[in-house]
Amino acid sequence: MFSAISSGISLGLSTITVPKKRIPDPTDERRQALKSSIEHTKINLAYAIENFNNVTEPKLVDFYIYRIQSEQTRFEQLLAEYKALEDIE
Repeated sequence: MFSAISSGISLGLSTITVPKKRIPDPTDERRQALKSSIEHTKINLAYAIENFNNVTEPKLVDFYIYRIQSEQTRFEQLLAEYKALEDIE
């Protein structure tokens, strides 16, 4: 009687599989970081455009023109990196 139970236990234990730990994919982390940076840059660009539309002092106009160009360049670079990462997969 005990041999039947012990053989049933050993058969049941041999079929149990231990789930493998998921190793984080560095491209997933990079993709999430790029998405976050892109969203942050879009917000900064919107603020720069809004501030540009509301200033009258010449130095501030120049500053916000520079800021808008800077944020646009940053956005384009981040987007290119994100697309390149998507093309890899």
